[in-house]
Amino acid sequence: MKNLEILSKNDGAVLEKTTANKIVLNQNSIVKIDASIEEVLNFEKEGNSLVINFKNGEQLVVESYFEDPLNSHNILFNDNGQLYWVEFTDAANEIASTIKYYPIDDISALIAGNSSTVLTGLTPWLIAGGLAAGVVAIADNMSDSDKKSNSVSPEPEPPINDELEEAKQLVNDAEKAYQDLKDLIEDKLNDGLITPEEKAELEEALQDAKDAKDAAQDKVDNLVDGEAKSDLQDRLDDLVDEELPAINDQNGDGVPDDLEQALLDAEEAVANAEQAYEALKDLILEKNENGLITPAERAELDQAKEAFESAKALAETKTNLLPESVQSQKDALQERLEDLVDIILPEINDENDDGIVDDIAEALIEAELAVAEAEAKYAAAENALTVANRDGLINPTELNALQNALEQAQIAKSTAQSKVNALPESVQEQKDAFQNRLDDLTDISLPEVNDADGDGIVDGLPEAIQEAQSAVEEAEAKYAEALNNLALAQKDGLINPLELSILEQKVQAALDAKEVAQDKVNVLPNGAIKDGLQDRLDALVNIDLPEVNDADGDGVPDGEDITLEEATEAVEAAEAAYAEAEQALADAESDGLITPTELTELTQARDDALAAKEDAQAKVDALPEGADKDALDARLDDLVDITLPTVNDENEDGIADEYEQVLADAEAAVEAAEAAYAAAEQALIDANANGLIT
Repeated sequence: MKNLEILSKNDGAVLEKTTANKIVLNQNSIVKIDASIEEVLNFEKEGNSLVINFKNGEQLVVESYFEDPLNSHNILFNDNGQLYWVEFTDAANEIASTIKYYPIDDISALIAGNSSTVLTGLTPWLIAGGLAAGVVAIADNMSDSDKKSNSVSPEPEPPINDELEEAKQLVNDAEKAYQDLKDLIEDKLNDGLITPEEKAELEEALQDAKDAKDAAQDKVDNLVDGEAKSDLQDRLDDLVDEELPAINDQNGDGVPDDLEQALLDAEEAVANAEQAYEALKDLILEKNENGLITPAERAELDQAKEAFESAKALAETKTNLLPESVQSQKDALQERLEDLVDIILPEINDENDDGIVDDIAEALIEAELAVAEAEAKYAAAENALTVANRDGLINPTELNALQNALEQAQIAKSTAQSKVNALPESVQEQKDAFQNRLDDLTDISLPEVNDADGDGIVDGLPEAIQEAQSAVEEAEAKYAEALNNLALAQKDGLINPLELSILEQKVQAALDAKEVAQDKVNVLPNGAIKDGLQDRLDALVNIDLPEVNDADGDGVPDGEDITLEEATEAVEAAEAAYAEAEQALADAESDGLITPTELTELTQARDDALAAKEDAQAKVDALPEGADKDALDARLDDLVDITLPTVNDENEDGIADEYEQVLADAEAAVEAAEAAYAAAEQALIDANANGLIT
């Protein structure tokens, strides 16, 4: 069997070296095979396994290859140091009708996350093209050789006559025509490109050579048998038709057609990834509309995200393979891919699909986190707008960044709104408070580009106006910064002395910036520009600072500290939850099998234990420092999370999955052996049919 190397797709590290004819990939991998691509017969999909058949009868089976998403693995051939990456599946993860081999210098472009590797030699070999043609040429040569080996001994050569001389001349002409054809092919292949016009010229030269050979053959056939005729016939037999190169520059633009197709393929792959990205976002908004996510909806979201990630991975691979000759198009495609940032899917909060949030307390926490996240995203968008406006200039890059920030803020607000909508009437007071905070989040107004060339200058804006505008923007930024700090400080409902001191500094900085801006606006001539700037300054009203309500900074409102008894009860509840989780794990593993139902129950037990531990930790953290707090902390530190086992009885039939596959493999092997014996017996019958064995 061939020498194999299994490499990690994450970093290229060698995971395994083997000569086995059946392998299993335990992670995203690159399988490097020491073999020429001419040795490959075909690729087959048998169940979820990949089968590579070689012309010498050898076979490599990669088990469960197709169970993983598209492009999770790559197949690579090492042909005496030249590497070929093979593309043998279509978008549906089925065997493609045309197999493409891409010569590459190294494996760096196939490593996950690499979006800048430059590979050379993009032009692919096609199974239906160059490889098949080579086989035909070899078969023709072998047929001629067989004919020579079976020829009879020549008769004595007759006397030289005019017919013989004429035959010699025609053979000479045929040999020259075939040599001219070879020279013409070499000349046309000098630039590596063949246009339709060049192909037509080559076909004409090939036909001329064939005509010359036919004319010579007719003349030689009429000669008297002898050594001279035999020699001329041997020379004609040596004239084998040349395999004409295929057209690879159909439009004659000096660019190989496969490179143009590679660009189109990469563009299509990027567009597909963008479409999958938008579809995933739309699906999240749709499924989140009622604030509930069921297991079926989460599975649908997981499938959509997997489809997006597979589409993006394929697009990255096709983009990475583009050569430097199309670097500008390659950079543009990579920028579009970089804009497809990761999307966090909402968690399941309606496990039993009854239309009610499973845990109201958990839902309140999730709503609080989601609202806070939305507030942070809106604050970030406002801050980005402030920073972009600081110099009074907006260039296209800044506008694009602002649009992205606004989009992220809107998604976060939509997610938070869904979680708030899902809260029941039993917590209406908290629900109203969340809603008020969301209502306060207004979209930023995107400015117009006023520095299209990005040269840092606004055309036609006088220096004094520009200085005044910059000062007003600085004041607005300081006020926004102070307000943002105030919002963050008030998020937990507590204000300690340090927070108040920082807020006082931010407010003073805002007042100072407003005063500077006012001075610059005052010196401007009356008019619409001055009035507009003054209105913006007038909108910067005084900020009222809150009073301190957490003087000791312990994270608990003054007078509302947690008691030792409450913290102890919480720790005991956490210990009980961990004990239940460990017992559930022991019960599930008692028969050596883990079913999907058992894994779900174990996951819930682990999550319950984690929630109890987090609640206890919060109460312990609120205690004053001392031996009691240290003792409770130690008890919590002793609570170690259970490790969830892997499902090994997927269909819950009481038999480990691995043994079911072994049985199926054995049955398939026996059937294959029976078929091979039947084929051998039939071959013997066929060979004996005429009573002769050659």
